[in-house]
Amino acid sequence: MENGEVWNNDTISIYLDNAKLRKPNPKRTNTIEIIEIKVVNKIAWIAYQNYATFSIDNKIIRKAHWLESATAILTENGWRLEMLHSTRIQIE
Repeated sequence: MENGEVWNNDTISIYLDNAKLRKPNPKRTNTIEIIEIKVVNKIAWIAYQNYATFSIDNKIIRKAHWLESATAILTENGWRLEMLHSTRIQIE
């Protein structure tokens, strides 16, 4: 879920394909601040703040902030993301 919209693999793929076409393509740098992590048996949950800066030629052109949570399940092939929820936070 992305800010009230349900996204799936196709939604993400289309979004990324379109983002690659935009020129100039800014550099994106993310910083994550963990709020809480819980692991019970084979299920994990995390809540975190996700901050991003977008820059072109080392000049910041935009900043973004999301409050996110995710769940993952431990499989025989390792941890697999089950759900990610993202809410945009207004930057003042």
